[in-house]
Amino acid sequence: MNRKLLCVILLLALPAFPRHRKTVIAPRWVQEHATYTPVEGSEEPSTALLFKSTGVGYGSGRIILRKRVVYKILRTSALGVGTLIIQYSGKDKVTGIDGWRLNGKKVCLEKLEKKNIAKLALNENFVDDERQIIASFKTIDKGDIVAFQYTMTVESFFDDIFLPMGYNGEIDRLEATVSGTPRISVLNDLNHVVQKEGKTYVVENQPYLKPEYKNPHFADKIPYLAISYNAGITDWASFGLKYWKQASGRLDLSQEAKTETDKLFPQSDPLELIPAVCRFVSGHINYVDIELGKGGIIPHFCSEVLQHRYGDCKDMTFLAAGILRSRGVQAFPVMAQVGSSGKVFPEFPGNQFNHAILAVKLDEKTRKLANTTINKQPFLIADMTDRITQPPFLQAPLEGTNALLVTDKGGQIIQLPRSSAESNVYQYIISAHLYLDKSIIADLTEIKMGQPAYDELGFRDSISKQEEKEGYRNWIQRMIPGAVLSTFDVIEGEGIVKTTCKLTLQNAGIEATDGTYIIPDLVDMGSKNYFRRKRRFPVVFSDCHTRKIHVVMKLSEGLNVVKAPEGTELDTPYFHMSRHCNLTGKTFTMDIVSVWKKIRIPLDEYKAFRKAYRRYIRELKAPLLVR
Repeated sequence: MNRKLLCVILLLALPAFPRHRKTVIAPRWVQEHATYTPVEGSEEPSTALLFKSTGVGYGSGRIILRKRVVYKILRTSALGVGTLIIQYSGKDKVTGIDGWRLNGKKVCLEKLEKKNIAKLALNENFVDDERQIIASFKTIDKGDIVAFQYTMTVESFFDDIFLPMGYNGEIDRLEATVSGTPRISVLNDLNHVVQKEGKTYVVENQPYLKPEYKNPHFADKIPYLAISYNAGITDWASFGLKYWKQASGRLDLSQEAKTETDKLFPQSDPLELIPAVCRFVSGHINYVDIELGKGGIIPHFCSEVLQHRYGDCKDMTFLAAGILRSRGVQAFPVMAQVGSSGKVFPEFPGNQFNHAILAVKLDEKTRKLANTTINKQPFLIADMTDRITQPPFLQAPLEGTNALLVTDKGGQIIQLPRSSAESNVYQYIISAHLYLDKSIIADLTEIKMGQPAYDELGFRDSISKQEEKEGYRNWIQRMIPGAVLSTFDVIEGEGIVKTTCKLTLQNAGIEATDGTYIIPDLVDMGSKNYFRRKRRFPVVFSDCHTRKIHVVMKLSEGLNVVKAPEGTELDTPYFHMSRHCNLTGKTFTMDIVSVWKKIRIPLDEYKAFRKAYRRYIRELKAPLLVR
């Protein structure tokens, strides 16, 4: 065989020989922290945070964050942690994204592919107000260990940042190392879990605590590390003044805009002008998240927002304030934090805000529009991005939270108004007929007013007809277990929703051996008792409200009431409940009125609250006995 032929044969045979594959190895810091040891006291954790490190620095007018994190996936419900999601603002920059997936023996199974990041990065959704970079592995399994690292340069208008020092799972070690000489404070460390090691703040060996019924929001339960590199801001007055000087020039209207607003708002009476402006901005300016200002915090000029008919929360707030100020009404921006996202700590002046709303200073003539008082002056606080909830109400996540009123005098922390129990009403009217075969046909009318109505309107605005029907079927099952929904009708109004349902129940009660028929839970309304004798967190309710229930139960011939609920009254620090009953012939009527008094039940009152609430449930579920 000649040399040339041998070379050809060898060349053709090359693909049959296995090629050497380079083994992917995770970095040393991943290997060091890829060991899982269960944390004592954890309650059914689905994921464990084995290690999270944030290096915080400052340079060229920007805050620099260097992030490293290692997770252990304990249950399939935690597979989502295998996807890295980085929230960012308009001018933030993210670089150096890497990721590794390991099995339980620390063998690296997969490295994050750059093309995945390029394909999924900068997933912008203006309508849902989401700016995020997404990077995910090809596959993720229970028992895997996943690790990520990246660097993020943040444009911060106030040169500050607030880092959460908690996690919704087990924590092995979470740390933040701060360089430079900023102003630093540990906030909301209720259980004193944050320890300092030189310039590093550490949380270690913290168990996952299973959520409890009516739990406080996550942001209320974890500590935060507040870091500010701005030496010029030492109080809220100086913080607000800096913002006012930068943003107040955007309030001025051009001559063309003034001409247009004069046509849009012919009202000369402020009592009519103020609601008209609020309705126009919330209803005719489209909300679009366009964080193009400095640090995403400086609005566009009011005239531009009016011309283009779109803007984000600060644009819409400044437009409403600009129109009112041009007509002689004092109006200002309020920097807020939506309660479902975080909280504002008054003790540390800094940019803890993610939302902007409107404050209108009123006088004696317009006082009737007020929903709060600031410095003994009446004010109307309104959210211009909420086209459903109308003043004087605010959307529930904002109610009662801390916010910053910004004026030409500087900033002042205020508490946003909370609607009263008298203005938030759930009313139920039940007209039922019990037949000899123990079936019931009933009409149920639910009337919601105030905050409950606006919540319902928001829910209805976001669902399809099919989802609506399914939603009401499920609701009836929670309200009156065993009931079958025949038809329903909904009438909507401003601050009111009226729903009428026709129901049937077969064998609606329990028949005793002596023939007595027990109808339990005449008005259950989905109420449930607190099953835990002890809690780790306070009980938190969404609102104070009044609940009114009117029941009429008619019996067919051959049936008689053996025993019926009696009138009663309960008065506790948490709620007041009264019940009045009447039996005339074969018609039983019952009226219940309960008023909820407190939003938050502290732990030291939980035992007393649970005892009072159990009695309330027993009375609410008092049965009707028929034979």
